[in-house]
Amino acid sequence: PRLGETGCAVIVPRGDARPTLEDLTAFLVGKGVARFKLPERLEVWPELPMNPSGKIQKFIIRQQLAQQGERTSS
Repeated sequence: PRLGETGCAVIVPRGDARPTLEDLTAFLVGKGVARFKLPERLEVWPELPMNPSGKIQKFIIRQQLAQQGERTSS
């Protein structure tokens, strides 16, 4: 994250799984991820936006999360 930003994980769970932020944090800590890199927020989406070649369109994710942040801060 850049100055003033917080980390957010966007996931698409498999099947009926509904992981929580605590579940994700425990998993990442177990994998050796540094604490300052852990997400502070978890978003569960039905699918990730992809381009025709199958690459995740991260800029769309950023835009949608920024719009959500604007709505919640108003």
